[in-house]
Amino acid sequence: MADSQPPIINAVLDNVLRAKRQARRAHPSPAALTLHREIATRLIDDLGDYQKNFQSIGLLGDHGGLLRTALTERMPHCRIETIAIAPTADGQSEILTQPLMPLDSIISNLELQACNDIKGVLWQARRALVPDGLFLASVMGAESFFEMRQCLFEAEIVLRGGAGPRAIPLPEFAALSSLFPALPFALPVAHQERLQLAIPSLDWLLSQIRELGYANFARQRSTLPLRSDILALARKLYAERFTNADGALIASVQIIYLNAWAPAASQQQALRPGSAKSRLADALDGQEIGTGDSARP
Repeated sequence: MADSQPPIINAVLDNVLRAKRQARRAHPSPAALTLHREIATRLIDDLGDYQKNFQSIGLLGDHGGLLRTALTERMPHCRIETIAIAPTADGQSEILTQPLMPLDSIISNLELQACNDIKGVLWQARRALVPDGLFLASVMGAESFFEMRQCLFEAEIVLRGGAGPRAIPLPEFAALSSLFPALPFALPVAHQERLQLAIPSLDWLLSQIRELGYANFARQRSTLPLRSDILALARKLYAERFTNADGALIASVQIIYLNAWAPAASQQQALRPGSAKSRLADALDGQEIGTGDSARP
């Protein structure tokens, strides 16, 4: 497979604006990092489940330094590098800083959803891995914060007669899963989980999103101000529709996990068709029926 991928077209996100916002929010508060901290713990727990001695790990972005702190505690002798995700000159896609040498693993925690060209980022990450190196990532999925999106959209429709997107579009599970067949990875796995967070208010949720630098940076974002009457109606709709049994407001988050390996000769390989050494009929204690024969009762 070639080492380069075609450029992305019709980029959805304004990467230059994203980089500027995240630079201003380089040190978010501990409260804003609650979700990142929880998912970082799960990723490192997953890493520990593999019977493999990882000597070098690259962190593909690392909000708040959470992954580095946790890995340093658990794997003090492991070499850890940070791999920055930077916008290309035209802002259409992303480029990764290259590690000093190939890595045993690359981990990404809730970073890829803010990329235009996730496939291109995965491609570059694969090239930075040693044979049999592990790529492990968590991604925020399209179902995340649907309550907030729905209430803001409906409030704006009612009071302004039209509405534009107030949050960046997030990737679908099926779309992420479908990327791997076209990439030089082996043994890819994608799975998902849904979390329900209790939040103090809609305003609090919006402030946490801004603090993380994730305020809407879509190219087609609405430039109209979020008026106080629209926000008031959105608060009312949220309180009426989205509470738990204790009466607290809830926010849903969909987390998509991706893991795959750089190919290596030592990995388990699929058998060629017709190379089986035993018959299925024997295993099932049944009769093998040849092509064109009819089964007998």
